[in-house]
Amino acid sequence: MNVLKNAVDLVFAVLTSALKGSHDVCKKSLAPVVPRRDRLETAIPEERGELGRSVERGSPYVVAFRSLHPCDDTRRSMSDASETWHHGLVARWWAEFNTATPIELAFYRTIIERYGQPALDLACGTGRLLLPLRRDGLDVDGCDISTDMVGFCRAQAAREGLAPELFIQASSELHLPRTYRTIYICDSFGIAGSAEALRRCYHHLAPGGALVFNVHLPYQEADRWNCWLPEHRRSLPEAWPDTGMRKRAANGDEIELRSRRLNLDPLEQVWTREIRATLWRNSEVVKEEVHGLRERAFFRNEVLLLLAQAGFADVAVKGDYDERDVKEDDLMLVFIARK
Repeated sequence: MNVLKNAVDLVFAVLTSALKGSHDVCKKSLAPVVPRRDRLETAIPEERGELGRSVERGSPYVVAFRSLHPCDDTRRSMSDASETWHHGLVARWWAEFNTATPIELAFYRTIIERYGQPALDLACGTGRLLLPLRRDGLDVDGCDISTDMVGFCRAQAAREGLAPELFIQASSELHLPRTYRTIYICDSFGIAGSAEALRRCYHHLAPGGALVFNVHLPYQEADRWNCWLPEHRRSLPEAWPDTGMRKRAANGDEIELRSRRLNLDPLEQVWTREIRATLWRNSEVVKEEVHGLRERAFFRNEVLLLLAQAGFADVAVKGDYDERDVKEDDLMLVFIARK
């Protein structure tokens, strides 16, 4: 607990300095931020103005490789934000083979029942969580940057007689017609998380609502963590593996995925990776696609700082989906931020 307290005290010191600078510029008094073990508490700030309309979407197959630190407040266009490989055959793979685990479903169902409906599945993908929750009778909308992923989600929902509201928007340009009691982001904060995205989530929450998301810590995988050292980064970019994961789809087609790491920028905390998706039919290759992905690494304290800057007054950090107190050996954290 001393390690946790020291870490939060560090965030408190940085945030206090930032707030002092803001006070000097704006000439407004700001409420103090109080560190409390695994929480940060402060008074809820005033709203930060009207949300801007999202700009026209760029091609879902265009990936922009632009240096951008997670704390950068720059508002990105849709094409700039489309730094994900979840298109085409990769989206089909997600629709065919990716399903939610019982632990994930139980956790997010409990979260929605606790904090209320309606709920928003941000970075919903093909609906691996959204659709089962809708089957349970919960009022859940979905939003994702990938047109293909949302298309697969909508098609499956129609086959099941479900009609969720689905939106195609970047998280940093979120502008939806209603507010939510619960917003959750599952396994996608490295792609969808940013200072602007958190501010948008704050605006889309009803008072007392909760934003809930998980973060896999950068040192979770030893071989990826090693690449933060210069001598290990010299092995990048990796060569394509000879084989990958290959699975048979419902219609008999086979899809194979192979991925590789291209680069890690340790200052920006951004991984750049590629995925090659191959479609096999009757033992012959009929299609192949290559997509890029930029994924940001986040540590606990910077996430706490970003949440406080976005306006969240009460943030709890838990270890894994059982909501126990966080421990220093935890590799996946769950953040619960109340408005």
